[in-house]
Amino acid sequence: MEGKYVEAEMAKNRIEELKIQDFTRRRETLIYDQAREREEVEQAHLMEYQDFNKRWDEALGQIE
Repeated sequence: MEGKYVEAEMAKNRIEELKIQDFTRRRETLIYDQAREREEVEQAHLMEYQDFNKRWDEALGQIE
């Protein structure tokens, strides 16, 4: 009503910039969290594999 179209357009553009920044931040956080979780799962799998091999070798040692 007051004709502040330029200010309104600037505010609209700023809101869009902030939305994009928030989306990017959330996306990067998600990617980081997933990579960390994948690394933890891989580490747990490796430990289980090593434990299995140890037990298997012990069982074979008892048989021989």
